[in-house]
Amino acid sequence: MSLDRNILIALMPRAKYRALLGAVPQDMLDSHTSSLLDWFGVYFQAYPDADKIDLDALLTTMRLRANLDAAQLAVTTAILNQLREPVAESIILQTQNQLEELAFAGKAGAVLASYNSGDDVDLTFELHRLAAESRKRIDTSSGAKWADGDVLGYIEADADNSGLQLTTFPTLHTRIKGLRGGHNICVSAPTDKGKTSLIIKLMVDFAKQARTLFPDRPALYCVNESLAEVLTPRVYQTALELSRDELLSMARAGTLVPAYEAVVGRRDGIRMVNIHGMNTGQVSRIIEAHNPYLVVTDMTGRIRSSSNSSGVNDIAQLEEAWNTMRELAAMQDFIHIGTTQVSVEGMDCLFPPLSAMQNSKVGIQTTLDLCIMMGALNNHEVQNLRGISTPKNKLARAGQSSTNQIESNFVPERNQWQ
Repeated sequence: MSLDRNILIALMPRAKYRALLGAVPQDMLDSHTSSLLDWFGVYFQAYPDADKIDLDALLTTMRLRANLDAAQLAVTTAILNQLREPVAESIILQTQNQLEELAFAGKAGAVLASYNSGDDVDLTFELHRLAAESRKRIDTSSGAKWADGDVLGYIEADADNSGLQLTTFPTLHTRIKGLRGGHNICVSAPTDKGKTSLIIKLMVDFAKQARTLFPDRPALYCVNESLAEVLTPRVYQTALELSRDELLSMARAGTLVPAYEAVVGRRDGIRMVNIHGMNTGQVSRIIEAHNPYLVVTDMTGRIRSSSNSSGVNDIAQLEEAWNTMRELAAMQDFIHIGTTQVSVEGMDCLFPPLSAMQNSKVGIQTTLDLCIMMGALNNHEVQNLRGISTPKNKLARAGQSSTNQIESNFVPERNQWQ
């Protein structure tokens, strides 16, 4: 039971469970240990905000869901009690590192096999990413690297008024603290209700702030719907609050670009790039070339990942694409805003629930620091009414609720949100 106990304890943290479960040698474990690992997964689904297994809560979950009889309860309680006994940190660390190496070997082997079979795999990127992720997890666990900088600097960087502010909606501005590198955000909305317009409005408002905060770095819009050439005029229209006729008139008069630069600061402050059909490796290189402070990926789940070369928009594809963007945001120090559509359960509703994100009930949600959900009613009399809510929010200002629900009037002609 010693090996089994060490593996169970090593996988009690959520991050280790998700990263290393696939590397566990199942044929070496007894049936009770294998079953308990399955229950770890059930626990993390039941407690999506839990960072680590709480053994008392796990036992309660098992009793409620498995309807354990007296004998089963006694065996389960005995095993869980063994997990409460102290184990040397070095042993747990060694177990985690061994599983980490097994996981890397398995993932690298799968990438090589996929490449050799002719799949569309960016081999160098995928192997580099896997190695960097594995090394980072091992270094973090072993204490080889730690945050030894100025504590005051950390506190100031995470202060409510630091970073990019959500000035688009005054209520959210007063309740949500600033966004900074590494934050992963989702904007979710029903089809054809103004999701792209909202994204562009947010980018323009951020670009105004970036003139001071990030004078040498642009915002990058990775376009997976429409075309960069089609969306660029909408950026100008939004920044200057113009109608289409006014936009055309200024462009013909040669006054559009100077007026835009006066608002945004520079012509390339918001860069639009087409990424249709690209994989995560190709998108990563584009991001690295531009060095942006903000990256928007429209319909993030359509970015092809190493495990799904066809780009099918299934659950595994969505989760891997979102997790890759989250990791890139942390490694390259940019804010990531991705988008999803709202599923049927969120239609004709001003404030859809978090579970209404299409094709995801938990997977994408666990990667997010903030979800901005847009809702709309199927009523012609209020066709421009939009509900804006934050069903997932880890960025609440001090003393403010994480849940926010506001109503906004969308004026599509000038992309205004009143």
